[in-house]
Amino acid sequence: MSYAKGIGFSVRKNKFVQNSEGKVCRRRWCCSKEGLKNEKFNDRSDRIRPPKAITRENCSAHFWVGYEKKRDVYVGTNFEPHHNHQLVTPLESPYLRCNHVVRNSDLAQALDVSRRESLLDGDTEAALFYLKAKGAIDPEFFCKFSVDEENRLGNLFWRDFISLLDYIAYGDVLIFNNTYKTNVYDKPLVLFVGSNNYHSIVMFSCALLQDETFETYKWLLKTFMTSMKDKKPISILTDGDEAMRKAIDDVFPMSNHRLCLWYVSRNAQNNLKDDELLRNF
Repeated sequence: MSYAKGIGFSVRKNKFVQNSEGKVCRRRWCCSKEGLKNEKFNDRSDRIRPPKAITRENCSAHFWVGYEKKRDVYVGTNFEPHHNHQLVTPLESPYLRCNHVVRNSDLAQALDVSRRESLLDGDTEAALFYLKAKGAIDPEFFCKFSVDEENRLGNLFWRDFISLLDYIAYGDVLIFNNTYKTNVYDKPLVLFVGSNNYHSIVMFSCALLQDETFETYKWLLKTFMTSMKDKKPISILTDGDEAMRKAIDDVFPMSNHRLCLWYVSRNAQNNLKDDELLRNF
């Protein structure tokens, strides 16, 4: 097909030969202008539509592919490259019939909108397959998910071995942050992070949630504890979400729950209307 497109003609399948086992042992490809149209199709008196334009010009360009049993391969044979008609230009070549194909990139772009409408089973399977592959090369990899009433993916939690080591070393202070539905499936993405001895952010785990209710956050925190060998944080910083606060009090009753300074500053800017009071704050 690539050769024909580069030269400027269209290809079609032709004869083939099968062996006693029903396996195709020879196949012929030829120019689309091979042969001649049978005249009887032009002289029909019962024709309703006008006859199609004559495109066959008895072109002899072709090649055979044959099966070699000893090497168990197919090889090209009997190549005839010469045409008896004018070939098309490179600008016209994409319009040949054999080149009327939909590329994977075009198909992906066409399906992109529909894929964003809902969480398709294929996406769920792909995500779980990827996480399963991660677990195959990382014995300490941890992943857990739940399904909703319609048997679709609900919550998804994961962390790797490096995250476990980081949490054991630096997990006294846990930052519980929700990015609030920034993905195409409108699912909250929760990040558990902390700070190491270089004052750099370290990632402890991630989760995609079906909603932001107390029950969901409780499931998430219990799953987090299970994945981290039941090591409890001393202090937890959050944005002050009420359902999140209740879940923390339920799962980590002995931990110090504090609001992140960034959220406190933002709330102050939104609610303190006096400039001098805001500067003093």
